[in-house]
Amino acid sequence: MIAGAAALVLAGVATPFPVETQLRRGAAIQPLATVAGGDFVFGAGVSARRDAGFPLSGLTGDLYSYAALHAAYGFADRAVFEITGTLASVLRVESAGLEPPAPVEGAGPGSRLTDVGDFELAVTFLPGRLGGLRFGGYLAAKLPNATEASGIGTNTTDVTFGGAGAWGGSEWQLTWRAGVSILQVPAQVFEQSDVFAYAAEWLWSPAGSVRVAVGTRGLANTRPTVRVGTEDTGEALLSGEWRLGNWVLDITGGRGYTTRSGSWTAGAGVAYRITNN
Repeated sequence: MIAGAAALVLAGVATPFPVETQLRRGAAIQPLATVAGGDFVFGAGVSARRDAGFPLSGLTGDLYSYAALHAAYGFADRAVFEITGTLASVLRVESAGLEPPAPVEGAGPGSRLTDVGDFELAVTFLPGRLGGLRFGGYLAAKLPNATEASGIGTNTTDVTFGGAGAWGGSEWQLTWRAGVSILQVPAQVFEQSDVFAYAAEWLWSPAGSVRVAVGTRGLANTRPTVRVGTEDTGEALLSGEWRLGNWVLDITGGRGYTTRSGSWTAGAGVAYRITNN
């Protein structure tokens, strides 16, 4: 029995790993070009972000996320529904600004703040085709769990929508989206700010059980006056995956290029995936 189980594991490792049939935990955007209905992935991970900034509370520090959950389901061909969220976030404060809009009592260098992370629901679909190009749309809603009282979250409900596209095949794939995020301005009643939202990811499968992804995602506020809590976000990401049967181990490193996104980020996780192909 042990020999049989080992043979199954080795067979899973040796099986080709086509990018179009494997949804990804933590993807900037899923590789949608030929996702089949019934494809599914569920995973959890941990991450650390250095020098993350929180303008609303005026705090800066290292943010640690535990039990970062991600589920993605192909409810039709080239159409994916996703849920992402973090069960626990911890901020180790390094500095505190003077007179922030939403100060946190007792927060200062060396203090530690905890909260639940925000959750997001998203749908991406690519029904159109022009040669090798697939195109469609994207819709997402961020549901607030973190609150400004904790110093970490903004306690806002934000909606993002726009277009999406993909190009590629079984060995590599480039997927992207661009559109508008309607951000609720924190601590302001019935006030919103529209910003440009984007994400892109290039996914490559150099070996049967290994994949590499390079991506970026963020928000860009183009208004002349930027409200606190609606500042730019942005990070460049590099990740790798190793498949072992239906299980996938992943590691990610990133570089933030805005204050809110911090300087560096690193994370790791595990996911279980099912493919319909």
